Amino acid sequence: MTIEEMIAKLIRAGLENDMKSFELIALTIANKLKVKNKIVSNEIINTISYKNIGSSTYRAVGLKEVPIDIKTKVNLAKIEEPLEVKAPILSKKVKYLYDRFLKERENAQELLKFGVKPNNSILLYGEPGVGKTYSVKWLSYKLNKPIVNLDLSSVISSYLGETGSNLKMVLDYAKEVDGILFLDEFDAIAKKRDDSRDIGELKRIVNVLLKELENWPDNSIIVAATNHPELLDKAIWRRFDVKINIELPTNSLRKEIINRELEGLNINDYLYEFIVEVTDGINSAEIVRICQNIKKSYILDSKDIQECVLKNIKIDISNLTSSDKIRLCKKLKKINSKIKPCEIEEITGIPKSTIYKYLAK
Repeated sequence: MTIEEMIAKLIRAGLENDMKSFELIALTIANKLKVKNKIVSNEIINTISYKNIGSSTYRAVGLKEVPIDIKTKVNLAKIEEPLEVKAPILSKKVKYLYDRFLKERENAQELLKFGVKPNNSILLYGEPGVGKTYSVKWLSYKLNKPIVNLDLSSVISSYLGETGSNLKMVLDYAKEVDGILFLDEFDAIAKKRDDSRDIGELKRIVNVLLKELENWPDNSIIVAATNHPELLDKAIWRRFDVKINIELPTNSLRKEIINRELEGLNINDYLYEFIVEVTDGINSAEIVRICQNIKKSYILDSKDIQECVLKNIKIDISNLTSSDKIRLCKKLKKINSKIKPCEIEEITGIPKSTIYKYLAK
């Protein structure tokens, strides 16, 4: 039996929680790999060994066990190993900042020889769904480093003084591992200290962060992300080497996203431009979701791509003028001559009686 055939069995055993079969199949794969890839073979064997002695399987790749909350005994961080992902579709400015950061990390030793500190901290900010978390996954893949995700739900404690202590444990852990510490929803722990509504505990947390960021080791990487940059303490901003504002996708970026997601479908230029136009003001994640739904409809419901597109697009008309609404209704009619006013109403929210008047003009 080939390794490829065994992988399918391994996945089934894992999904069925049949750990006995899972372990047996994994060891068989490891033995078959001994000649072709001894490193991966040893990693599989070590992973199983650590699991059997009740230790963290991440020790097989050189990572210590993640710290736990002393009172609740839950993990304060989650490990996410690097996986291959496509490059995020972002503006030229953001791409340059990422490429520059990667180049500095790749040449870190050379820079240090000349007494120059390579950048090792990034602050990402922007609206939800613009690609902040996806960017971190891509950086993890490019640098081949695991992500240490701070688990806010576990770190933030109801016990006075525990939150700061928990945060310090995660920060100390991140310094020791060769990975990327990811602080998502950063504003939850890095709020302005002049907020009179906050208790002293949150102010102490910010002070801990400031001290740690000031002395963050050169060999470790830290990335923070927030949807609310205006809430961050001013001193926090100065502690990050690179600050990146990821904005909603422009017209050209939306074209790239839609082109990538709908590749292989027979979409004419007019319909393609229509999708680009009506997704103005929508974040990247939502555009991807719309495209995924269009593909699902095409495969499962209908072979008419125009129907699939119109079925899965809802248009926000709140900022449209009467002239814009008229053009929109006529455009929908031009895309699909068989579309009914009631269907246009469903897509746009414009009353059916008004649509009749618009189409008559």
